[in-house]
Amino acid sequence: MSIEKAIYDGLSADVALTALIGGRVYAVDAPQEAELPHIVYFKVSPGRQYTHDGDSNLQTPRIQVSCYSETYEGVKGIVEKVIKALYGLPATNANVQAVFVEGEQDMFDYDTSEYHVPVDFIIHYREV
Repeated sequence: MSIEKAIYDGLSADVALTALIGGRVYAVDAPQEAELPHIVYFKVSPGRQYTHDGDSNLQTPRIQVSCYSETYEGVKGIVEKVIKALYGLPATNANVQAVFVEGEQDMFDYDTSEYHVPVDFIIHYREV
């Protein structure tokens, strides 16, 4: 299973998160007509790990999950649920070894009146 599929499954299956955003979990980009709130995830960098013998099958990609909402309180609630959902990946996916939050930033888009918080994760997993 790819890490992207594991992330999608983890985010889509989290009951507390889906109570806030419904099924609006998108890879790479949300459709222009996507309702708020929603989240978008994508791989920022692959994080392949190598040894002197070559590829180690261990990867530590940087994954960004961007959270969008109409309100600041709403987006911060989504961020909290996204972090909890992804921290739970090692318990539900044997290939995922660890998940770390690397950073997050509060943003506001004046053109769309949307609150946006991108959260960067480093995920340690074994590629199968």
